[in-house]
Amino acid sequence: MTLGKRDIERLIDDPNTDPTLVEQLQQALSIRGFAIESLQLPDHGSYTDYVDLKRNVTLWLLTAAPELSLQAEQWCYPIAGCLQYRGFFKRQTAEAEAARYQARGFDTAIIPGLAYSTLGRMNDPVLNTMLAMPTQQLARTLFHELAHEQLFLSGEGTFNESYASAVAEIGLRRWLAQQGSERTQQDFERQMQRRDEYLALLHGTRTELQSLYASDRSVSGKRAAKSQIIDHLTQQYADYANRHGLTGNNSLFSTDRPNNADLALVDTYQSHVPYFINLYLACDEELMRFYHSARILAELDPALREHALESDSIDCL
Repeated sequence: MTLGKRDIERLIDDPNTDPTLVEQLQQALSIRGFAIESLQLPDHGSYTDYVDLKRNVTLWLLTAAPELSLQAEQWCYPIAGCLQYRGFFKRQTAEAEAARYQARGFDTAIIPGLAYSTLGRMNDPVLNTMLAMPTQQLARTLFHELAHEQLFLSGEGTFNESYASAVAEIGLRRWLAQQGSERTQQDFERQMQRRDEYLALLHGTRTELQSLYASDRSVSGKRAAKSQIIDHLTQQYADYANRHGLTGNNSLFSTDRPNNADLALVDTYQSHVPYFINLYLACDEELMRFYHSARILAELDPALREHALESDSIDCL
């Protein structure tokens, strides 16, 4: 992954570098600088180099969940521990692995990933796949990945991704307040409102499916009811998209018809985000207090930590 790594500042100073790339790299360095200086995220050397992968997707993420369960399969890694997804550098390899799970009756989802984190073990580069993102998405991505370098709990994928997603949202709000116009900030708040409405749809569906899967219905009865629930979600999403004038594919799902694996993956990245946002607010929006509280939470016994994450009472620690 580090093959062809080049120092960004040298690339910018090189008169032979394409002017468009120079502008993109300058933007990436500016965002990185904001992350370190204003968000107080780690400065371990990540995102000071550039790599062109010669492709438009960094890796493919596979998630698998049983036909009648929202509990995602886990894959275990030496440093990260056991996580609810597995990355592949080739889509064909991801599809082959997905086929093996499908043969065992699992639902599967494969989505493109445009960035990755080595959790500070190496200096991760800016990738061409990241520079292809809109500026706000690039900022969100850099904040998210640097949050992993700051706090990562081995084997706790939902905690890690929800925390990093929350830090990215907080960071993007602060970045827009400094960099963006009033209209840009208003547009972002509308995006967040739409996001919250959409996630509420998914939460309702998850609740229905969890209740169904835990029931004493027959397997055939569960399958029929699952299909109806998914049909209802698909229609709800169509109404939601029409209401907000949204077009194109739903990027949070691997296909137009979501399944258990899709719902499990979204849950991994989003389920505890409201908790962390509320924790930030409870800490009077002071980042270092928020980071300290999150670290204390990470150090709790797993059962106590899960109880805290599910609690309506949130105090800055």
